Amino acid sequence: MPALKTPVDVATAVWKPVTLRAAAALAFGALSIFWPAPSASTVAYCLALFLIVSAKAVWDFAKAPVIPDGVRGLLVAPAAVWLLAAVALVISPETVTIGIAGGLAFLLAGALELAGWFRSRRDLVPARDLAITGVVSLGTGVGLLGGLGLGLDAHGFFGIAGGGAIITGVFLLIAGLGYRYDARSTDARR
Repeated sequence: MPALKTPVDVATAVWKPVTLRAAAALAFGALSIFWPAPSASTVAYCLALFLIVSAKAVWDFAKAPVIPDGVRGLLVAPAAVWLLAAVALVISPETVTIGIAGGLAFLLAGALELAGWFRSRRDLVPARDLAITGVVSLGTGVGLLGGLGLGLDAHGFFGIAGGGAIITGVFLLIAGLGYRYDARSTDARR
């Protein structure tokens, strides 16, 4: 099966937001691994910052001119959800808020990303990324909400959110670098 090449205009438009989201996810994931005993407020503030940067990246991706109008709204919505969750985390930096606000934000964002993938999977090559990030977000949301029932502490919630972030970050870094290569490969031929 031949490799699927991203059109130059699409790759040029999306590589920066995809790579920014990957960097934010990997940084958050690394914090979740190496921070030995964070307080609930530390986890809440780190998660809020991660959600804000992710929202910015998804917003930039959604407003790219190559993104179909029917998908744009489905991508702007997760950005809005993440911003609302970040506000809740900053206002109430407690373990319960991490589980509820974080869990609901990841669940809703994952469902919206999957809807975006479903709607644009034939028209937009980067839509394949939405399938992976959507599933990982759903899993992260379920894990965070499930952690409430298990009575997890802040470190447990940090691990769940960080684990999802690492998976997302690695996948999106590979995608972002691929888009950068596709955008650059035609520049070199000119």
